[in-house]
Amino acid sequence: MSAHSFESDAKLEIPGLCPNFCQKFYNDCHQIIKYLGETVYKLYLDSQSEGSKSWCEKVQTFDEDYCFPEVITNKKLTSERSVLAVKSNSEKCVCFKQFEEYEGETTLPVKMQEVDDGSGRLFVAELPGIISVFHPNGSKEKLPFLNITDRIYRQGKNREIGLMSFIFHPSYKSNGKIYVIYAAKGRHTMKLHEFTMTTNNSIKKEREILKTIPPGRWHNLDDLIFGYDGYLYVFNGDGGVQADFFNLAQNTSVFFGKALRIDVDNMSEEKPYAIPPDNPFIEDTAFAPEIYAYGLRNPWRCTLDTGDPVTGENKGRIMCGDVGQGGYEEINIIKKGGNYGWKKKEGFGCFRSNECNDIRKIQNYIFHKS
Repeated sequence: MSAHSFESDAKLEIPGLCPNFCQKFYNDCHQIIKYLGETVYKLYLDSQSEGSKSWCEKVQTFDEDYCFPEVITNKKLTSERSVLAVKSNSEKCVCFKQFEEYEGETTLPVKMQEVDDGSGRLFVAELPGIISVFHPNGSKEKLPFLNITDRIYRQGKNREIGLMSFIFHPSYKSNGKIYVIYAAKGRHTMKLHEFTMTTNNSIKKEREILKTIPPGRWHNLDDLIFGYDGYLYVFNGDGGVQADFFNLAQNTSVFFGKALRIDVDNMSEEKPYAIPPDNPFIEDTAFAPEIYAYGLRNPWRCTLDTGDPVTGENKGRIMCGDVGQGGYEEINIIKKGGNYGWKKKEGFGCFRSNECNDIRKIQNYIFHKS
């Protein structure tokens, strides 16, 4: 995008907005303005007495070739610069103004996901065991897409116990499958289940894919991603005991502190899934064959890089935010066979100096913060 889009005496952190879009954005999504940058937010605070007109006068531009979001679909610009046009849809700006209460507690949203079925719907997982549906106009469906509150284990105010994550199968539109991580009632057990849903949002059938019994109350099964290779990546924390007391993240025979890679479209004789034949440690008897990478502490949320829209560069990279013990927070590119150091290392430094010498090569971080 041309630097012209950012020209302003105020040195804004956002491109100049189209007048019509600016008005709508201010009215519908003003709650997120504080996240757009200090200058933009200060202008918003200064405009409170006068409203949207005052703010828009400072952040909009009348140049139709360059104002956002019209610049995205400007055929003249995209053809001249060989940039793929991206469909602009201002209706995708969904603001969650207020989450309703469920049995006396805030619903605690933990993940939002869009399904690739052309509907534009957004699905929001809520810790007590509900997945809610929001439409492009911002309205919320009265009935949840999935309600498994009757099987969820909740532990007081612990916000790492409940419905933790979910992901739609790449072929959800035809097979109706969704994968959900949750803490099951009874003994503290984490489960990954496959649900096959009907068109009226009821469970047609289900099966258990994975089950773990962590030693602690935190850092359990965290997140899920389907790679472009069609395999399911499962991200699991170290089990939640202080400072990984049992050294599980470096123990290559267990699932804790690992990124796992499994084939849920096929089954083996012993498991409800198959092992991808190119998993990095499939021939190493010291490793569980599901392991794709290890040495993670609490990979709470991960994302799949869609790549450069023109060249496709970096398409398929997986990046995870790994929550630190106390010294560092990390964002890691998850590489095949990678060891990310925990608990021998945290960030770039030794977690405990006497445990650093014998560790295998550590993958590089793209970001860490003390």
